[in-house]
Amino acid sequence: MDDKQRPDRDVLIIGCGDIGVRVARLVKAAGGEASALVRSPGSAGRLAKYHITALHGDLDRQETLVELPAAGKLVFYLA
Repeated sequence: MDDKQRPDRDVLIIGCGDIGVRVARLVKAAGGEASALVRSPGSAGRLAKYHITALHGDLDRQETLVELPAAGKLVFYLA
């Protein structure tokens, strides 16, 4: 498996608070990509300064998760 196929190169973080941001920054420092599930524009803005891609959705509303791009990603649930 080459580096581009490694699952730890592309992560999705659910519950991207202080610990989630630290995980995302470590992944990005290692050359990976990090995205995070957010419910509010304020949360998305906070993540933008760390270059973490915000994906809008809510775990309590299944219809918001249908298009969530999780295939091939390592998922961290840190809520």
